[in-house]
Amino acid sequence: MDTNYLAVNEQLPDDTSADIELFSSVRRLKVDYFETITGTRVVSDAFKRLLEPFKTNVQFIPAVVRYHDARPVEQTYWLAHLECLGLILFSWST
Repeated sequence: MDTNYLAVNEQLPDDTSADIELFSSVRRLKVDYFETITGTRVVSDAFKRLLEPFKTNVQFIPAVVRYHDARPVEQTYWLAHLECLGLILFSWST
């Protein structure tokens, strides 16, 4: 991308994918949601399936998530693109 991801407020092209490398301190990733240091929201396949029936307008981008040594993580993850995901997470936490 020529633009910082956080500045993108519209849908991404359909062929967009994400590559995410975890810090070396992450030995095993067993979460359904995390944010990268740039604020990118990443959800597990299970979390994605949970959100889809609610028509959240979240665009799910396939993400290849790897440990620092290039090993793939054990789960399938998706980049969750759009601000409405933050509202959903906030309502679940209250």
